[in-house]
Amino acid sequence: MRRLIRGSKFPLIAALVALCGIAATAAPVRAHAQETLPKQPAPPAPAPRPADETFDPYHAQKALDIGEFYMKKGDVDAAIDRYLEAIRYKKDFAKPRLLLGEAYEKKDEKADALKYYKEYLQILPKAPDAAKVRKRIEKLSRDLEKENSSSSR
Repeated sequence: MRRLIRGSKFPLIAALVALCGIAATAAPVRAHAQETLPKQPAPPAPAPRPADETFDPYHAQKALDIGEFYMKKGDVDAAIDRYLEAIRYKKDFAKPRLLLGEAYEKKDEKADALKYYKEYLQILPKAPDAAKVRKRIEKLSRDLEKENSSSSR
């Protein structure tokens, strides 16, 4: 340490640095008492959303894409599950409803197909394919009426 002080151009600064180094290793330096602020209450945690009220557009789109894959593969039941999952993630998602209508129609479940076609038009009344969907609704309604009237005889 003496050599450090003697050989330095700024002996006073070197001595202070050396003393600070010794003091830091010898005993902890006490900081000045900091002003203590009153503790703020923690912000309230957001209320947990029920599982059926999740909003996740990313996963909704992914579920829709997987459903379309299953439809191309020919697995209609798996596609329906994915389309319903997409709706759970994004309540106002119209496209899975249209695809659900098509899938249920493919399974010859006309009442379910009709339900989802109507929901599709409620969300997108001015959709580019609205006229086509309305025709599907009319046809399915007629078919259901015929089935109901023939089964009641």
